[in-house]
Amino acid sequence: MKPLRLERIDSPVGRHYRTPAGDLPSVTTIIGKTRPVAATRRMASAMGVRGRERARNSGARTLRGASGQMRSLAAQRGDDVHERLEGLLSDPWWSHRDIASLDGEDGWLRSAAQFLRRVVDPLLVEASLFSESHGFAGTLDLLAGLDDGLFALVDWKTSAAKKRREWIGDYELQAAAYRQGLAESYGVTGCDRAMIVVLYEDEQADVFEMDESALDAAWLRFGVRLATYRSMT
Repeated sequence: MKPLRLERIDSPVGRHYRTPAGDLPSVTTIIGKTRPVAATRRMASAMGVRGRERARNSGARTLRGASGQMRSLAAQRGDDVHERLEGLLSDPWWSHRDIASLDGEDGWLRSAAQFLRRVVDPLLVEASLFSESHGFAGTLDLLAGLDDGLFALVDWKTSAAKKRREWIGDYELQAAAYRQGLAESYGVTGCDRAMIVVLYEDEQADVFEMDESALDAAWLRFGVRLATYRSMT
């Protein structure tokens, strides 16, 4: 399956993708712009002590400045980890049986090792997608066949602090939106499972699985956020 490569446009108002249907906002921009204030504060707290210390050491003096610094550091870390995972999974000689080689990597990739051993067939890696009918776009981390014989949409996340299921609601919205994008961009309509894999620097990843009913419920919640975003723009 050949991945789409859509042009990504970052601006002060958020991220957009240049698609055959025109310039469309990214799923992450839609979710970020419509996140309730309480959830934003909780997310900043969940970034952990390390992020706050780095923000203070950089000279941040306000809550807004500190939060922006933490988001920047988290985004930089996430981009780096995503790039290395893409390199591994895009290798034509990929084999989940060779993951022992990650022993020489840093903690973030070692955190992913146990889950990577389940990835038998990487079908799409860092693939652009979009929904013309709903007006959004994004980049899927991974669509893969796993060792249980079933397929899953996989979304990598990095975190400086442990996550709880009740804190990952926005990740669930993203997974549900990407399932819709998969259907419209690639004709993949039978992917009713998502794996949100949260990587840590010093310990094994947490894997939060979503089944069909969870994805359906998250899709309805994403629709509410999408309507809110449209009312703001």
